[in-house]
Amino acid sequence: AIDASLSLLRHELEHNQVEIVKDYGKPALPVKVDKNKMEQVLVIGGGPSHKLHFDEVRNFKGKIVCCDRPAKVMTDQGIKVDYVVTAEAEKTLAMLEFFDLPKLKELKTEVITSECTRNELLDYFSKYQIKNRPYIPKNIEPTRLPDVGMTAIHWVKNELKPDNILLLGFEHVGEEYDEFTFRSWQGAFWGWVAEWPDGYIINCSEGGALYGKCRGKVVIEGRLSEYI
Repeated sequence: AIDASLSLLRHELEHNQVEIVKDYGKPALPVKVDKNKMEQVLVIGGGPSHKLHFDEVRNFKGKIVCCDRPAKVMTDQGIKVDYVVTAEAEKTLAMLEFFDLPKLKELKTEVITSECTRNELLDYFSKYQIKNRPYIPKNIEPTRLPDVGMTAIHWVKNELKPDNILLLGFEHVGEEYDEFTFRSWQGAFWGWVAEWPDGYIINCSEGGALYGKCRGKVVIEGRLSEYI
């Protein structure tokens, strides 16, 4: 268990040139553990890399949180998704493209909705007996959570409170959204990350972060296979 825990910190330790000496001969001191705090959470966005690592996602031991777009892709692969975060307002688009409601019910997936979610979509969740709840943080300007990806990351940070957040499918391919939209997302992301500890976000997209290149040690670049 100790070796496994140290392996999760390998990137940060190597980056800061920290050497660990393991001495298992001494009795361990008692440590208070917060059982409600998870070590890591994987947040999956809609970038191309989310379709390239099904086996790694399937073997990931922590909680899995999907943005709405890749949710059906994951459930079609039989992957247990713990939460789906959606910023969609209309039921037609969401039902046809993003959600397999019977599968979400079977997997006992909880849906996290946003301020823009309409009642007609909530009615479908109720019809299929899918647990859902809104995430509307107080005293935060809407421009600071401009997209579903940032909403999912922020929700995980504040509600699940993990030690680290891993990102998959968060690369920007520049084909669907204009430059202004992308820059607004990028600005919101770095605005939040600047307030969080260095290394809290681990980008496993392997195709370039959606929100720009790694800035120093603020965001760790890694491979999902190293965290399973």
